[in-house]
Amino acid sequence: LEKNAEDCTECGECEEKCPYELPIRKMLKEKHRLLLES
Repeated sequence: LEKNAEDCTECGECEEKCPYELPIRKMLKEKHRLLLES
């Protein structure tokens, strides 16, 4: 399935499924902030 980062509801499901245990929600917020600043 194709997903857009803007569709994130911060449910945490992606983090539960991530085999690398990445803090995906935190990473998305930070990248979004950086994009808005540029």
